[in-house]
Amino acid sequence: MSVSNKFGGKLYHYRDDNELTQKEMAALCDVSLRHYQDLEIGKAAPRLEKAVYISCVLGFSLDSFKDEISQIAVEEAHKQKDLFRSRDRKAPRRRKKTTTRA
Repeated sequence: MSVSNKFGGKLYHYRDDNELTQKEMAALCDVSLRHYQDLEIGKAAPRLEKAVYISCVLGFSLDSFKDEISQIAVEEAHKQKDLFRSRDRKAPRRRKKTTTRA
């Protein structure tokens, strides 16, 4: 699960617990309704400044994401390393011979 999904889950649970609409949450978070909806479903990730603002307004700590972010970063690094390794194993492409006209 991505950090965006975790952050969106926190938004959803806060909204649900406080019986707020998405429009009311968007106003609290100082974002458009569409952007809030994207945040809540994990389709968008907030910029750091906005994440800090939202966490302060809603009263939750971003520290709870620290371990999750570290784990996700490690997993992504391993995926990238594996991707590069698989590319290196492939045979090099041969160039087509070109003929020059005299």
